[in-house]
Amino acid sequence: MGDWVVVDDAAGSDVASISGILRRRGYLERPSTEQYGVAQPIAANVDAVGIVEPVFPAASVGRIERFEAIAHRAGISAVLILSKTDLLEPGEPAVPAELDTRGFAALVPWSSHLPQGLERIVDAIPDHGTIALLGRSGAGKSTLTNMLTGAGQATGSVRAGDGKGRHVTTARGLFFGNGRVIIDTPGVRAVAATAHRDDIDAVFPDIVELAGSCRFSNCTHAEEPGCAVRRALRDGALDPERFERYRRMLRESAFRAASDKRITRARERTSTKNNTRGRHAAMRHKGRGN
Repeated sequence: MGDWVVVDDAAGSDVASISGILRRRGYLERPSTEQYGVAQPIAANVDAVGIVEPVFPAASVGRIERFEAIAHRAGISAVLILSKTDLLEPGEPAVPAELDTRGFAALVPWSSHLPQGLERIVDAIPDHGTIALLGRSGAGKSTLTNMLTGAGQATGSVRAGDGKGRHVTTARGLFFGNGRVIIDTPGVRAVAATAHRDDIDAVFPDIVELAGSCRFSNCTHAEEPGCAVRRALRDGALDPERFERYRRMLRESAFRAASDKRITRARERTSTKNNTRGRHAAMRHKGRGN
């Protein structure tokens, strides 16, 4: 979804035809959560990613970080939209203390009942640009799309017991409003880590900077002397949970990269075998083979 096409509107004709597809930019895809799965395309020609994460009952910082890495992989700015802020207790902060907000183009606490944040969300999208909304089921993506564009998508009510919304959107949809294009996507239950370490490092620049001060360039931050990361953990300068999320993403990334290589090699072997069979069949057809 999101491709731009060239339309041939011939004079005097009532029917226009597509004569070409423009080159894609801002191609957004989600790593597969399956062991040997392939990445799942989300949208093309995206200018910004709207990460919609509810703050009640509790925001998942890990999920936010994984979506941020996906956006970075596509070279797209990320807008963090913290939804359901009206469900917080008075005085309770809308932004999780453990969240590093430096990588976002904008951070907007928002509630469908207190829509003051809508203008800030619109301002974070380039004029005539496209934003793709990502998040778990019931985060409020379709409600936000309706409010931004006037669309009439079906939305689910919030459960009284845990404040969670219901899964309603089952397919991607493209909507226009406020001079922007909004792509609403179905909610995701699990977000896999990207196979590209550079995109993960971009989400944790503080840890990467600390690692650059370690005595050894290949420090694993486990037992080596002169480890700046372990020193920061001891001194309280680095949150242990943030460091563990970083390590977990790197482990998944390394596994994913190895799996991708295995899939590529398997496909190359299959292609080579098929080409060999084809050549042998052609030779037999010409009477030159056995």
